[in-house]
Amino acid sequence: MKNKTILIVGGTDGIGKEIALKAGKDNNIIVVGRNKEKGNALITRFPKWCFYPADLSEMENTVQLVETIVTNHQIIDHVVHTADVLLDKRVETAEGLEISIATNFYSRVLLNHLLLNKFNFRPSRIVHIALAGAPFGHKTFMKDFPLSAKVNSAKGHMVGQLANDIYGLYMQRVLRNHTRVNILNPGMVDTDIRRKGELPTAMKLMMPLFSLVRPFMETKPHEYAEIPFAILEGRNEAANTSVLITQNGLKAKASKVVSSIENQNEVMRITGHQLSSIVKAKINLIK
Repeated sequence: MKNKTILIVGGTDGIGKEIALKAGKDNNIIVVGRNKEKGNALITRFPKWCFYPADLSEMENTVQLVETIVTNHQIIDHVVHTADVLLDKRVETAEGLEISIATNFYSRVLLNHLLLNKFNFRPSRIVHIALAGAPFGHKTFMKDFPLSAKVNSAKGHMVGQLANDIYGLYMQRVLRNHTRVNILNPGMVDTDIRRKGELPTAMKLMMPLFSLVRPFMETKPHEYAEIPFAILEGRNEAANTSVLITQNGLKAKASKVVSSIENQNEVMRITGHQLSSIVKAKINLIK
């Protein structure tokens, strides 16, 4: 993979940063992140890279970011979404969305939609780092989405992960083979979101025990980044034929809930309606 332009959202830390470092030698890297200091440090180290600071929990910020990117770049070959927020108690954005699902689902959908449908960019690969094939939350998902005003951020994060699965399967069906879409489960990776994120009370009580086995269970970001990098290069056979990918780079099983075309269409219809009301523009996600 050489001379490709790769947009990495959440590229100042963790897996996103390590993907950028792996790809940066032979490709054009566009990094998006909230931390200006870390972003500017990357640009100082790699002057040919581009960095755009943005808080993508806000949809209006996402719109402005995309408009800036398409002004400055003619081609986007790959898009990688790694930005995420892990909190316990509910935190709402100024636009009224729960912050976890706003970051790990709505902003991703909106950014992709604007690139593909408003500005007619055609990336060959879109990768979402999310809990592809996660076994929890399926039975109640269609009741949980969209989130009610009382749902906490921990639940919002879980619902967002399943929404990513549904979105990925829907988008691959719509895009066919024009763009490959992958939802990649990172599993246990030692990133700031795990070290600094807020966990539910039950999980906090288990942390002393978990800390003993953590070094043996977690993968370092630079080690794990080989899997998404292989996907971008087209070297992962599972990702070339399937949407949902496990932490080991294998095909993940899709549940009946996320595989249902009826559910996919309904989630996309609701998401489009929500985004339209926030950004005051028609966002039609149903094809």
